[in-house]
Amino acid sequence: MTIEPLTITISELYDGYINTDETNDVKGYGGKLNIRPAFQREFVYNDKQEKSVINSILNGYPINLFYWAKKESNNTTTYELLDGQQRTLSICRYLSKVFSIYPNNKVDSPKYFNNLTKEEKDKILNYKLEIKVFSGTDKEKLAWFEVINTVGVKLREQEMRNCIYNGSWVSLVKIEFSKQGKLMDNLFGDYIKGERNRQDYLEKALSWISNYQNISIVEYMAKHQNDTNIDEIVSYIKSVHGWLTTLFPKYRKEMKGVEWGILYNEYHIRKKTDTKLNSIDIETKISKLLKNDTIKKRSGVYEYVLDYDNPNREKHLDIRAFTENMRLFTYEKQNGKCGHCGKKCEISELEAHHIKEWFNGGTTTAENCILLCKDCHRKETSRLLKILP
Repeated sequence: MTIEPLTITISELYDGYINTDETNDVKGYGGKLNIRPAFQREFVYNDKQEKSVINSILNGYPINLFYWAKKESNNTTTYELLDGQQRTLSICRYLSKVFSIYPNNKVDSPKYFNNLTKEEKDKILNYKLEIKVFSGTDKEKLAWFEVINTVGVKLREQEMRNCIYNGSWVSLVKIEFSKQGKLMDNLFGDYIKGERNRQDYLEKALSWISNYQNISIVEYMAKHQNDTNIDEIVSYIKSVHGWLTTLFPKYRKEMKGVEWGILYNEYHIRKKTDTKLNSIDIETKISKLLKNDTIKKRSGVYEYVLDYDNPNREKHLDIRAFTENMRLFTYEKQNGKCGHCGKKCEISELEAHHIKEWFNGGTTTAENCILLCKDCHRKETSRLLKILP
């Protein structure tokens, strides 16, 4: 591989600048520079950061190196931006009058580019950008891209996967599942935690569909890298949403962050246990469970009602446990005996239970605690399984 220096002005960079959100087409440098190739992240600078770039330029401060990759095709030279996208877009967005700055920290005088003096405009347009131009194979390009992105706004895991498996499929799926697309935002905006423009929505969709197919995210991306459509993942996501809103029609804040695709795969596709449930009965159970202060993991009530035939399904709820002091207090009160059969036991041989069941409003207090031996604990567990909501 080779690395060559290149110096251009901001005026040259901005020449021919276009930014088409619908197609993710962002070009500059007379149309020869692809500012957002498939492996690049979305624009993630905040308002303060992009203003800082412009003020640094106006003050003549350096804004670090930019890295481009050279591409030769049919005797034509083009470039892909490897590193410096956030600074590049900040510059182009300011020249396009997308945002204003406060020159010399005069907060009462916001200035768009067209409001600057000729001297200030010239200072920006004639500012020289130092670029390192890389020539090499795609494999070398992506390896170098990974190295130079270990500083600054660090790439997240999905952003790095997009780099490694860039191709026609990534280009399409990024548009649909990240900043420009509406699919995940419209269907799962209230259900997913994360930032759409940092590929969190795409990562979530990929984690669900790869789990459905029993493969890893990277295996799924490698399999579809050169596909020219994203119909499979779009259809899958719509199916998950349809299932979710049919079974759980009432939205609650506890639903945000639940792994809905994983639940769909497990209880609808694999076990098919949801066929024995209906939304009315589910709503009654969920409403009751969410009023129970003994449940620490409130979002777990959704998997709890789906996993009704599992004797250990309380694990989804993280029921408040009796503290060691509560166990000691109860052990002394029971004179070291099982609370049911009266068998003498060491404290380590006894299990703590709610006297009044937790699902019937029983509190996790010393007064509502009973210690049982293993045999009585087994019998009590069998009894509870028959009456659990």
